[in-house]
Amino acid sequence: MLQELDGMIRDEGEYVKTKELTIAAVKDKLSLAGKGEDGYILLYALSKEYETYQCDSAITYAYAAIEAAKTAGSATNVRSAKIQLATCLAKAGIFDEAMAVLDALDVSALNDIQRMDFYQAGIDCCVFMLEYRGGYGVEKIEARKNDYQQRLLALDGGRNSYDAVRTKAIMGLESSDYKSVIALMSAYMDKVPPKSPQMANVTSLLSAAYRQSGDMERWKEYLAMSAISDLASCVRENMSLRILAMQMYEDGDLARANMYIKKSLEDANFYNARLRNVQIAKVIPVIGDAYQLDKAKQQTKLRWFLGVLGVMSMILLIGLFFIIRQMARVRKVNIEMEEMNRRLNSLNDALQKTYERERMTSMSLAEANRVKELFICDFLDICTDYIDKLKTFRRQVNAKLKSGQTANLMKLASKSLSSSQEKENRYASFDKAFLKIYPTFIHEFNLLLKEDQRYPEVEHPIELNRELRIFALVKLGISDTTKIQIFLDYSPRTIYNYRSQIKMRAIDKEGDFDERVRRLCTHNDLL
Repeated sequence: MLQELDGMIRDEGEYVKTKELTIAAVKDKLSLAGKGEDGYILLYALSKEYETYQCDSAITYAYAAIEAAKTAGSATNVRSAKIQLATCLAKAGIFDEAMAVLDALDVSALNDIQRMDFYQAGIDCCVFMLEYRGGYGVEKIEARKNDYQQRLLALDGGRNSYDAVRTKAIMGLESSDYKSVIALMSAYMDKVPPKSPQMANVTSLLSAAYRQSGDMERWKEYLAMSAISDLASCVRENMSLRILAMQMYEDGDLARANMYIKKSLEDANFYNARLRNVQIAKVIPVIGDAYQLDKAKQQTKLRWFLGVLGVMSMILLIGLFFIIRQMARVRKVNIEMEEMNRRLNSLNDALQKTYERERMTSMSLAEANRVKELFICDFLDICTDYIDKLKTFRRQVNAKLKSGQTANLMKLASKSLSSSQEKENRYASFDKAFLKIYPTFIHEFNLLLKEDQRYPEVEHPIELNRELRIFALVKLGISDTTKIQIFLDYSPRTIYNYRSQIKMRAIDKEGDFDERVRRLCTHNDLL
């Protein structure tokens, strides 16, 4: 309800525009009407339109309606226009003139409708006077009001017209019979148009009844509904918004209280009613001062908040500066670490390669040691065999010399030095020892030769032919022809021919063939 009311205050121009268009339409018709009956009807209608909108205009058109009725010669219309004038004067706070107009009328000459309006105008005038005087010297006014109320109800005869129902509600509130007022007005709400001046009066009386019952929430609810209806129908002569402003002040909602009381003051100034101006003049300093004080406090809090926010912003900026600087350092450290990681990876790769080489070297050394051991064992076997043969030969030579068998000694020496069997045994020992150390020599040597020029291979070779035996010595580092001749007992020509023939059978005839032979079986050879 309060949010809707706030919105209507902000959008009040739309409702005012509608009201002004309605008034303008009546005025347009008035300019075309004459001074007779039609003129009276339009002037009376304009006074009604201005009755709750602007009292000066309402009074002016009421006087004009009286003159039009006199011109038309209608005494009935004159009486109706005077009752309307009294009502407008009462709402404007001109009570003496209003009462004088009512007192000058002959009640017996009024018809029932006029008499109902007469009593209602009298009640309104008395209510406004009582409200204005605030309880001082009100006995006669109270008595006159009560008299008007009783006469109105008697005239209504139980028909429960709008004026009669409203009068009953006022009387119920005055007697503190709030339950009957709540029941009466709650049932009557459906009979009046929504957001109309009648709805504003009904909900205002309901709010007063709820206040008497102690239901403050319902009181504020119906008070807000009354203010909404006043705004929607452009009722400038109102009191619901002023009362609601005071309640908002008491509830501590100073912003709303200030907005509502300012709107009430604007309405009162526009309507130009002395009573409402006096009432608001008593309230507005209290609410205004409280609002300004609250606003000053809010501004002080805002300044403190802005100060704290400024300090926090500075701290945040300083923190951001250090964070950015730290992040720059971190980035620099990360770059350095990445560079160190790259270098470490390079070193690790180098160490890994070195380790692999060392491991291979260690394995190769172990293999080389094994090869050396095998070679030494085979060499010792050969040496032992030759030592035994030399011992035997020396014994035989000594025996022959002692017995003077010179001729036999020559035969023995010739046989021992030129024995072909001895040579074959020596070759066999060499082949066995070499192939034991380099079992893949024949296979790898064949890889150097053309496919159709290769030597036959067996799974476990035990001997070499004459050509392979020459290159076996080359593999062992003996490439000199003279040394090969002495070891194998081949002629230099034979050795040359064999080496030349083999080189002609090689796949690659260019380069140093002997060097390629020496690199064979390198996984076993570190001798």
